[in-house]
Amino acid sequence: MIVGVLIGVLCVAVILAIGGVAVARPGLLPDPAAWVSSRRWLGLDRLRLARTQLAESLGSLGAFVMLLGGGVLVVTAVGVVFGFGVATLEHPVDWWAFHLADRLRGRGWAQLMDIVTRMGDLPETRTIGVLFAVLLAFAARPRRWSPAALILGVIVVEKYQQSLLATIVGRGHPPTTLGTYPSGGCARLISIYGIILFLALELTRAGRRTRAVAWTLLWAAAFAEGYSRWYLNKHWLTDVLGGWFYGGALLAVAVFAGRALTDRNPHTAMRSEAGSELTQSISRI
Repeated sequence: MIVGVLIGVLCVAVILAIGGVAVARPGLLPDPAAWVSSRRWLGLDRLRLARTQLAESLGSLGAFVMLLGGGVLVVTAVGVVFGFGVATLEHPVDWWAFHLADRLRGRGWAQLMDIVTRMGDLPETRTIGVLFAVLLAFAARPRRWSPAALILGVIVVEKYQQSLLATIVGRGHPPTTLGTYPSGGCARLISIYGIILFLALELTRAGRRTRAVAWTLLWAAAFAEGYSRWYLNKHWLTDVLGGWFYGGALLAVAVFAGRALTDRNPHTAMRSEAGSELTQSISRI
């Protein structure tokens, strides 16, 4: 039991320590957004320009739906490949981790983990999602409906896409529960709470330090969720990895598509930013 407790506490402490470094010395750790923007091979400048053009032709809501739909197709394809890949690790990795959790599990810590793991359960995530869809509407101007469109869109997509991935991969589940690939608790926590966090930070125009604290807490919660699912043998360990991967991919797609709704001047600022980056890219060729 003591070893299991130490594993969970130590990993969360490391995540929080890294976040503390990012808050105390912003220049020491690379800004993830800046790192992604600097990767020219990702073609983000062209994607932003495409988002701008869609917003101009279809409107912000139409652009959001199109981008989210396209992103869902990509995430599904990648998620299926990832799922078949981790399924091959069942015997060398998952059974070993399953028996390790059995040996480490203690009654008191297991009871605490049973409470922690509920963060990603369906009732909790949906209730919090609907609640923040209403609350954030008061901060969203002029599109007060945009938080609801984005949050409820992620809730619906996550539900059906996760079921689709589970059906296609069809890897089975541990002998103790029906949990399968990908871990829904991990995916819901990252994607639904993540999109709520994105909207709150955008609408309040939070500073860099506030963003670092907020995202660090989300990553710590995501780890705790995955750790609890493994510790309680609710999922294979690789199902947890799949939930983190799928939830992060869905969140990235939702954030990119959601900017069609949240950007305050979508027809000018977005085009100016994307066009400037595209011009700089072309000039380097």
